[in-house]
Amino acid sequence: MKTDTNALSPAVIDQLQGEKLMFAVTANEDNEIYSTAISWLAAVNDHLIRFAISPKSPLIRNISQRPKMQILFAIPEHTLAITGTARVQSDPIPDMPFPMLCVELAINRVDDIMFYGGVVTSEPKYMKTYAADLSKKLDTAIYTALRKPE
Repeated sequence: MKTDTNALSPAVIDQLQGEKLMFAVTANEDNEIYSTAISWLAAVNDHLIRFAISPKSPLIRNISQRPKMQILFAIPEHTLAITGTARVQSDPIPDMPFPMLCVELAINRVDDIMFYGGVVTSEPKYMKTYAADLSKKLDTAIYTALRKPE
């Protein structure tokens, strides 16, 4: 188990360029934990991840009150906990049929949290339950915004 790294490896950056099932974890003003599943994310570089989320999500309010957060996900060879400081971009993601915001996570720490003697052999799978044509349109708009250079 690797711990106390402050940057993503090139291999992890390559794997974080499309849909992944991840869990975003924040705390509200009462220090209650809030978790939500997110699939739209992209690693911009070794110190920055962007993801998209609805402006109605409690995560947005939590970040404005307490910007420290963590994202958790499993990819082949790694189970990662990425801790950092989040910032919500003020402008909604363009070309969307409903409002979505981009959150930037400036990475402070990357921990591989898999138990000793274990390794992830495949990543979690999920299925979208809405129309394929809508899915393609949303993915295009979201990833155009998330992958913009700094």
